[in-house]
Formats: sequence, C-alpha cells, structure tokens
Amino acid sequence: MPSPLEITFRPAISADTLRIEELIESAGLPAEHVDEFISGFVVAVVEGRIQACGGLEIYANTGVLRSFVVEPGVRRSGLGSEIVNRQLSAAAQAGLEELYLFTGVSWPFWERLGFQGIPFSAWPQQTRDSWQYQLVNKHRAALERMGIRSMWRPISILADAPSPKYSTPE
Repeated sequence: MPSPLEITFRPAISADTLRIEELIESAGLPAEHVDEFISGFVVAVVEGRIQACGGLEIYANTGVLRSFVVEPGVRRSGLGSEIVNRQLSAAAQAGLEELYLFTGVSWPFWERLGFQGIPFSAWPQQTRDSWQYQLVNKHRAALERMGIRSMWRPISILADAPSPKYSTPE
C-alpha cells in the first residue's frame, strides 16, 4: 500500500509567485497580476512542491475567483475542491456578498458548487473594472465561441458550506 502524500494548504507568499505563474500558464490561463494579488491565493504543497493553486480577488463587496489549477499528476485527489472551499470561506469571512468567475470546460464543477451561468453584462461595475473582466471582454466573441462562461453565486448560500478537509499549518 502506498504511503499517504504529505499535503499542506497555506496562503501564498511572494516567494510562490513564479511557481504559481508556471502552474497557471501550464493550464493555458492568463498568469497576469499574480504578484499584485498574491495575498489572495491559496496553494497546496504536496511533498514539498506547490501542486495546486487558486485565487480570490476582492473588489468592494464582490470577489472574482481565478486561476484554479491542479497539476495533472495529483488531479482528482481533492486538492482543487479543498482550495475552492478555503476560498469560499475566505470570501464569507471577508464579508463579500457575491462571487464571479470565468470558466471553460470546468463549468459543471462550479455549477455543483452553486454557481450559475450569467451574461457577461450581469457583472457589477466594480468587477468590470478588474483586469480579468477587461481581458475577457476584449476577446469576448472569440472566447464565447471557445466555450468560456461567466458564472456567479451569492455568498449567502455558504452558511452550510463544509469546513476545510485538511488542516492548515500553524
């Protein structure tokens, strides 16, 4: 029987920026502004190496989730779901009212978490000012043809959200 992997979840730090950018780019996602929003990222460290990440950017009373990536060798192990749960909890603790995101083929995953597809035009102004919205909107027609979706959910449905499955180092 293989031994269990050593897994740690923690907030990202500046020294993690390059590795997070590598992960994001390896998934074909834009790795822009990671350094600017590094404090909003959570990483999963597996056997001493960052293997998954996901970010939360805060704009007034709303949040934009971004760049959720898990290395292929550790996918379907729960790392991505755990990072999402931690970010949902962080959004609730920060007093945010709504979350927005863009996604491609992973939209069923987000739908299971209570996100709903919405038109791009439904994003509130404070999130439309975000770099991510501006980038997607600039290439909107092409991205929509590629299947990029805009999704939303209120924070209020988080009241019964599960607590994180893994412990965080002290």
